[in-house]
Amino acid sequence: MVEHLTFNQGVAGSIPACLSKIKALQTLDISGLQGFFFLWLTLSRFYCIIIVESEAVTMQISSRLSIALHMFACMEYFKNDRKITSEFLASSVGVNPVIIRKITSQLRDAGLVNVARGTGGVTIAKAPEDITLLDVFNAVDSIENGKLFSFHENPNVECPVGRNIHLILDDKLKSVQDAMEKEMAAITVADVIKDTEKYAAGTAKDK
Repeated sequence: MVEHLTFNQGVAGSIPACLSKIKALQTLDISGLQGFFFLWLTLSRFYCIIIVESEAVTMQISSRLSIALHMFACMEYFKNDRKITSEFLASSVGVNPVIIRKITSQLRDAGLVNVARGTGGVTIAKAPEDITLLDVFNAVDSIENGKLFSFHENPNVECPVGRNIHLILDDKLKSVQDAMEKEMAAITVADVIKDTEKYAAGTAKDK
């Protein structure tokens, strides 16, 4: 049976290697979906196609997290060279400026970035070492309702497994989310910036 997810988003440049520490936590299996269907979610120029055949579907944490971290890397790397506008960030990330402005607003509301009036650009509002990946993750609403795992809605209460499935799984799924959040809290935007400088410098030498 086919359980397939295609996630396509344009991302220019080198995404810092420290993101690989959470890469394994980005793909989740959610059971309880029957049959075959296509779900096409579009938002500007990045999109997600989920194709399901069988009883499971693979889903991913929103790309807003990686986009936001890409933005932080650009803010620091280019801060002495130019104004960091939504159009410039969009050109690096490879998405529509509307998406960048939405995420910028979320980061500003969380106190993580400053946005100058007019075309003054965006800057990091706090010391990068004081901003964790978890801070960014929470700021941009990477998951719905604060829960990493969605739960199938209609387990059969007439079945001894179905009526007890929350008791069976809830604590285990919470433990997985807690472990992920603990790891994300240990990685900072400063780590992202450090790897950005490392890999960007290497790319420049190659040229």
